[in-house]
Amino acid sequence: MAWVVRISLLVLLLGGMAALSFLFFRQEQADRQIDPETFCNVAIAPPQIIAIGVDSSDPFTEVQIEAIRVQLSHALDQLPAGGLVEIYRMSAARGELTERLISVCNPGEQISFAQLLSTTSREEDELRSRYSERFVGAVQRTLRREAASESVSQSFILESIHAIGVQSFERHPEVRDRRLIIVSDMLQNSDLYSHYRDGNVPISQLFSSNPSALFRPDLDGVVVDVLVVERAGSSHRQTRELLAWWEDYFRGSNAMIRQVRTIA
Repeated sequence: MAWVVRISLLVLLLGGMAALSFLFFRQEQADRQIDPETFCNVAIAPPQIIAIGVDSSDPFTEVQIEAIRVQLSHALDQLPAGGLVEIYRMSAARGELTERLISVCNPGEQISFAQLLSTTSREEDELRSRYSERFVGAVQRTLRREAASESVSQSFILESIHAIGVQSFERHPEVRDRRLIIVSDMLQNSDLYSHYRDGNVPISQLFSSNPSALFRPDLDGVVVDVLVVERAGSSHRQTRELLAWWEDYFRGSNAMIRQVRTIA
């Protein structure tokens, strides 16, 4: 009976080694498909998408820039390994794509697994430093640069939200964990619609009279955060009624509003 036990243990040991080898092989194969520029795994969809739209039609103050940075840092801290963050300039006129400023994935442990097996502690620290610089650093530099942009006469918020929905969310329809963060004064001003010209026309009226996706984008299941940037001299327009207008807009687009926060 002893020899039967030994053989059984040997079979279990070999089976375990084979399974472990297979897991290492699968991980190595996955690591080989990491884009070195974006840190994204090109073979699989990201577990989460955070799309950030920055409306820089007017520049932000230094205090506002810091407040925005803090709020967005909280969101990035929650991004899982392999999660995708994309930042857009909200400048898309009707029918245009909006400018994607950055598209990177959180490297987390996903990219470092195979590499860290063969690195020293010092090399590991350098790898993590490089990831931090190219991921978090790149995101924050992009936001700061965009926040310091010069003023422009039009604000394409509705058009840009529609474009972001197509460019980020429809590109990965299999991803269900989707977030949209809007950084804006939320004062739409274009030929399509203008809060300066048209006021706060009820959303139900706009949706029924304008079936265009520009007014009703497909944001099904998208969780929305709005960072409302206060503008000097616009307090009579940036009212509770304006925020309620946008809340109705997002709900009518099947999105879920998580928070609306004022950036003073």
